Amino acid sequence: MQIVEFDSVDSTNLEVRRLWPRLGGGGAVAVRASVQSAGRGRGGHFWRSPVGGLWFSLGRPLAPGAPPPGGLSLVAGLALSEAVRECCGLDCLLKWPNDLIAAGRKLAGILCEAFPGGNFPLAVIGVGVNGNYPAAELGEDLAMPATTLLEEMGRECDLGRLFRGSLEQLEKHLGRLEREGFAPFQGLVEERLVWRKEPVSFAPAGGDAVQGILAGIDDTGALLLETGEGRRRLVAGDLVRLRRG
Repeated sequence: MQIVEFDSVDSTNLEVRRLWPRLGGGGAVAVRASVQSAGRGRGGHFWRSPVGGLWFSLGRPLAPGAPPPGGLSLVAGLALSEAVRECCGLDCLLKWPNDLIAAGRKLAGILCEAFPGGNFPLAVIGVGVNGNYPAAELGEDLAMPATTLLEEMGRECDLGRLFRGSLEQLEKHLGRLEREGFAPFQGLVEERLVWRKEPVSFAPAGGDAVQGILAGIDDTGALLLETGEGRRRLVAGDLVRLRRG
């Protein structure tokens, strides 16, 4: 794997895409930056990326014309949660489909993008971990309350160690995903799925929200919701927790 580090970039996902053709689309490349000026989350939302966080993207080749493996963001989240546990001593839950939750607040997010066309097909896994600064630095206009490694650990984290551990776990888990599919990961993800068996609301893109009890996920990574009209399988949208009573 080739690793490239910058003081500042607009987006590590974009930098992987710029580097990829020059590398001939072979192997894997990781891009890390101390700061991102235009970091992005799902739906194109701006992702604050100050100094003291862990901001990186991993680029991996895709088979020509093939979509990325199903459940990619969930497996990436599982890998990242294991790296955080090993390197920082924190146990995190997974918020479907792409966030890490610590103490009920968002610690990290993952943005997966696929570019199956062209001469060098590519999958990019972007990772952002709120690191060695107070959560107040992230502002208050957030869709979900945030936390940081500093706040959860009570001390600074070795971000270099966490970066190396994250790459190791991602390579291991994504390699297995490509060989065996998502089914072997279903139970592992469900064990860490936040809000399981609790009331939630699911808002699909361009559709009406669906409310129900979060039952889990299926063997493709799709969300399963128990509603008054039976079990629903949901694949793309935003999930929020509902207050009981």
